[in-house]
Amino acid sequence: MDISIIIPVYNGENTILETLESICKQSIDFSETRCEVIVIDDGSTDSTEATVETFINDRLSSLKKNLSIQLVRTQNQGVSKARNKGADLAKGTYLTFIDADDLWTVDKLEAQYLALECNSHAGFVYSWINSINLNGDFFRRGGYPTISGEPWIQLLIIDVVESGSNVMIRRDVFKSVNGFDETLTHSEDWDLWIRLAEKSSVVSVPAPQVLYRQGGKTASTNVRKMEAGSLAIIRREAQKLKPNRHNIIQQSLANRYKILAFEAMDGDPMRGRACLAFGYGIKAIFYDRNLLTQGKNITKFFVKCAIIWALPRKNVRAWLTRRRDWDELEQFFLASIQVNF
Repeated sequence: MDISIIIPVYNGENTILETLESICKQSIDFSETRCEVIVIDDGSTDSTEATVETFINDRLSSLKKNLSIQLVRTQNQGVSKARNKGADLAKGTYLTFIDADDLWTVDKLEAQYLALECNSHAGFVYSWINSINLNGDFFRRGGYPTISGEPWIQLLIIDVVESGSNVMIRRDVFKSVNGFDETLTHSEDWDLWIRLAEKSSVVSVPAPQVLYRQGGKTASTNVRKMEAGSLAIIRREAQKLKPNRHNIIQQSLANRYKILAFEAMDGDPMRGRACLAFGYGIKAIFYDRNLLTQGKNITKFFVKCAIIWALPRKNVRAWLTRRRDWDELEQFFLASIQVNF
């Protein structure tokens, strides 16, 4: 088996079919490059299981694809355990993962497979991403970052991979780092990329090939968990750096707090989100004083946080409707992310 495609899914009845279709539409020749799909149903309580079984029994045969799809149902244990379970069952030389609400462009599998075949030194490959909304329409472009210099350091500074649906990994390299850390509930993707980059080099396909679905915005408690997971990873990696390179940690912290400030505000205007975003904005400035050169944006951001906190939600929505230029104001944090070292 050449490639094992692993799909962790929990209550994904509304999107799993589209994800499976995007795999079946791949340009790679399944008759020459042997591929398997392993769907790990992580204890879904909706009709996910029946939906996947119907696809396997009916739709897959009509597509006439030389592709095997296996459905495995487990108790709900979280995405990291589901991915690792899929990897344990996988027979492929290469592993690739896709969440049950994301999509791939038709050339994703083929381009990443060729990249690893042509770069025997690389442990994994990633592409660029774009975001789509719940309807599958283009929503926002990703950062389109490229690894330069030391992969481990670059990934510690900023998660250039951006999505768990992105990479293709050599199975032996994945096994050598013991897969996803099942103790982490957030930032577990970033953690794996860092550990993989310590073991091997990384290559990229400079094209947006992953469509990351955004919708049902992350709750404030999840942003807090993302912060906790990120800090645990950064503290661990800091112990491996020589004293003269600890500026790397400051850059990493600055970037994480910029992302957290953005994530906290990227959704429905809520008081809890605004409070978190305000605090993360302060911490981002603490670790990156260059943000102070964007005085106008910084001031408007904190004013926006204060207004969301102070006014009733219906008034906030009316205010944002009038001030469209403030609607996605927090994106300046992403534009200011440091990638140099």
